[in-house]
Amino acid sequence: MKNPEVLLYEEVNSEKLLSILNQAYISGHLDDDGDIVADVDGHTILLTLNKRNKLIKFTALYSLKDSFPLELKHSLTNLMNDDVILSRFSVPDIDANVLVSDYFLPYEAGVLEQNIISSLRMMSRINSHAIRYCDPQDIIN
Repeated sequence: MKNPEVLLYEEVNSEKLLSILNQAYISGHLDDDGDIVADVDGHTILLTLNKRNKLIKFTALYSLKDSFPLELKHSLTNLMNDDVILSRFSVPDIDANVLVSDYFLPYEAGVLEQNIISSLRMMSRINSHAIRYCDPQDIIN
């Protein structure tokens, strides 16, 4: 059995993360800010590094229909946060027509490469579940 590959915290950078994704057959690219934009099972997930706190942040954005009141959008996010464990869902004050899903993976003591991949794929599955089962009113586009 092959030993798991550990990425030391000093080695964590956008280029290395993109290489790990590519090895796992996940398509992605670096954006203008040096963050990774990954495509996972129909979800676009942004990976950003918080080097000060040694966290990899996974973020997915979904469009919300503007015909629904803000209170209903907040109810949706509350339901999603009650039903879903891994991702945190929110509607930002600056744009009430966007649903944000985010998750943080710490790498302070290093991180297994497989944990990065499994976290990314799990977030995609969790978000699909949350959209399918928590949005019967079809608020999410």
